[in-house]
Amino acid sequence: MAGAIATLARPFGVNHNLIFSDSSMGSIDGDAEAAARYTEVELSKFAMDTYFDPLLLKVTEYMPNYLALGKEPVSFMTWCPPLVNHNNSKISVAYATNYPAVNLKEAISLIEYLCKKNAKSKELGSYTVTDEEVLKFIKGPDFDSGCTVFNLAKKNSTDCIRDFLVNGSTTLYVMPKIEYIKESRKVRGGMADELVIREIPWGATTERIIDNIRNANVRLITEKADKSYVIKGRDGILNCSRGVDNVELRVTLKLGTDVRVAFNSICEILLKDFNTSAHVTMVDDKGQPYRMISYSELVRAYLNRLYARVEQGLKYERSLLVEKNKLLEAKIKILTDKKNKAKFLDTIEEAPNRNKAISELAKLFSVSNEIISNIIDVAYSSSVNKGELFRKDIESNLNDIKAIDGNLNDVNKFMIDKFRGISKIHGKERRTRIVDVDKLYDADMLWKELVYKTKAVK
Repeated sequence: MAGAIATLARPFGVNHNLIFSDSSMGSIDGDAEAAARYTEVELSKFAMDTYFDPLLLKVTEYMPNYLALGKEPVSFMTWCPPLVNHNNSKISVAYATNYPAVNLKEAISLIEYLCKKNAKSKELGSYTVTDEEVLKFIKGPDFDSGCTVFNLAKKNSTDCIRDFLVNGSTTLYVMPKIEYIKESRKVRGGMADELVIREIPWGATTERIIDNIRNANVRLITEKADKSYVIKGRDGILNCSRGVDNVELRVTLKLGTDVRVAFNSICEILLKDFNTSAHVTMVDDKGQPYRMISYSELVRAYLNRLYARVEQGLKYERSLLVEKNKLLEAKIKILTDKKNKAKFLDTIEEAPNRNKAISELAKLFSVSNEIISNIIDVAYSSSVNKGELFRKDIESNLNDIKAIDGNLNDVNKFMIDKFRGISKIHGKERRTRIVDVDKLYDADMLWKELVYKTKAVK
């Protein structure tokens, strides 16, 4: 449990934190989280706005949990589009899901387009999504740590990004941008060049990257000393990172080393060790996997269920407001009129019990037993002078009912407005670049795409 909480609360690894905590949740350097007894957490604003929306919670169905000591949702609808927050891996006996997140803004742009298209169709609430529509709006995976994904073309004329979104399975090759700084560090014998890694791939830690580069350097020194590209010793790589937004791994090159050779060696290590298999598996009602699923299928199923739940929630809210107005009208009729209030109180005092009083008063004033029961609880308070207040409440409720009727007439527009609000508050600009390449191990392409700054020290 503590490990799951730490995963949701870490400022790295997920694009939008569901839990906020001031406690230590580990670091991007590979440090473990604090012990559970030191951990305090609370739901984040993103979780409250998307996962715990009052409208959807009102119509959430619950069932007894495993121990029958409480209840859990039968199905839990949210305003968070599918897989925008799923930088994680799950594995069971027979199947696995390993699916990196997509950008929230891009996912909401797709949903907005689909809602507008559905509003023009004859079958409201029955959404259709094509793979081409998904590819038009979703550019590919988006990691909060940034980096570059190489979209490697395949022999069957498809590509990694298309496989990622359409076929539900692919291999992603993720690389950070690297800064080349000429003659930036003073070492014995002169000024050495540095390659500075500013981003780390999804699922990696700075500690793991450092270890991989050091191990590769040791192998090169052992095999061919003239090809070693990092200064010998532990000072060859310096970790100056300060969180996921400020990664800084400074790799100091050996004097006289060809920068391009060193760069290509580092790229080969990272591409080999930090590519990731992305796939999502659908299971049948018995929990057995039977096929990979596409993003279009996920979005279609999500929107069809969300539309039905939103419509149900709006109707439920409307019924509550109608009942409130009936109660307020009854209070005005009974409690603000002195004669009616006197009859009301006399009937209560003369009745042998509460149930008999409620039954007689319901017939007398032609209202429901529930309304009478509610009024009895406040009947002895002074309500004669509250008539104007009750009327204002009725007017306010009527305006709310009118607004709900407008939303029910165009549920798609209501959903668009809701998603736009979430995108405005929580949406982030894409941090992961998608680069189309013909082949992976192209030294000139890697240098061109990954090295983003060169500066000399005078």
